[in-house]
Amino acid sequence: MEDNVYIQNDTSVLYNLSPINIGTMEVESLTSYIARLSEEHCVNVNTLINEILIKEIEKEGLYRRRNLSAIYKTSTSKFNGLTTAAEKHSKILNKLTGRNDLQYITLIPYKGIINKCYLLSENKYWCPICLEEMKDSNDAVYEKLIWNFQLVDICHIHHIRLENKCTY
Repeated sequence: MEDNVYIQNDTSVLYNLSPINIGTMEVESLTSYIARLSEEHCVNVNTLINEILIKEIEKEGLYRRRNLSAIYKTSTSKFNGLTTAAEKHSKILNKLTGRNDLQYITLIPYKGIINKCYLLSENKYWCPICLEEMKDSNDAVYEKLIWNFQLVDICHIHHIRLENKCTY
């Protein structure tokens, strides 16, 4: 699919960064997208969240102020899964980036189809070979949504166990 299919408007607060591999098993996760968006804007993730996302969330009235800090201290499964947080954040990011496809980098399209119990891991996991190959090929380095599933502990490409501890 061409990227311009997803553009909602000509101007946006944040860059209209294309999510990676929508519609495939290799789709990027929402938390990875937020990290890449932060990198594109030359700010850390906390700055993007605190200075842009939280302000927009408050403006839209999606959360009460006292709940915001608790939301951002939760695990990545809240943002990548079938939760209200995933719905609201993908909606806000769609608006800020001028996109309309960011719900597809969460499990929101499968709401009502799959059960959310024990679906996603509370911790981050990754395939170090996949990440190294992305880096070596000068492609965008990103975290795949599939790496968030509790039942996925082996990389389907390299057939090695996913890691959750940085070797550096």
